[in-house]
Amino acid sequence: MVKMPFGRVLVPFAHFPDRGAPPQPYAATDPSAQGGEFVGPDGPAELRGGPARVRLSPAAADAGPAR
Repeated sequence: MVKMPFGRVLVPFAHFPDRGAPPQPYAATDPSAQGGEFVGPDGPAELRGGPARVRLSPAAADAGPAR
């Protein structure tokens, strides 16, 4: 029941399922890609768009919590 109203509200902000995977093959096949880079959507707030190199958030780059 909750899924339907939230699904309709969130559609403009998210990828459709068939557009969700392009960052992975892009990262795996781009000859200029280097280890440690992060690939994701290049659109507003990195929620949708074509694959591109994007910046990690400070929390994601903090090695402390990973220990």
